[in-house]
Amino acid sequence: MSGCFRERTGFTLLEVMISAALVAVAVVGLVRTLDQGLSQTEIRRWHASLAGQLDVWTHTRLNTEFYGSELAAGPHTTTVALGGEPATLRWIVIQSAPGLKRLDFRLEPVKPAHPVITWQAARSY
Repeated sequence: MSGCFRERTGFTLLEVMISAALVAVAVVGLVRTLDQGLSQTEIRRWHASLAGQLDVWTHTRLNTEFYGSELAAGPHTTTVALGGEPATLRWIVIQSAPGLKRLDFRLEPVKPAHPVITWQAARSY
């Protein structure tokens, strides 16, 4: 009779499988969160680099090429290199008031991982 009511120690196979599945779900969630965080960090780094380069480009190009001359209304396109990567920069010049023009910019990176960026500026002419 003493063998019938023996105490068992340890975990059953079912308990081990359930805990392994829970740990696997937690690890997958952690890996996805880290991956998204790294992508956001890369996008922020690209935006910071892009903002600096575009600021220099816009000031240099618009001030040297169009200062004192008439900036033609309508669409314009050029290719720029940002961080060693080519991108298409499109801008539209709109006469918003006499002596004032609005410039709408759109940057389209070649890599689809980088987002399209738009911004506006106004200049007196």
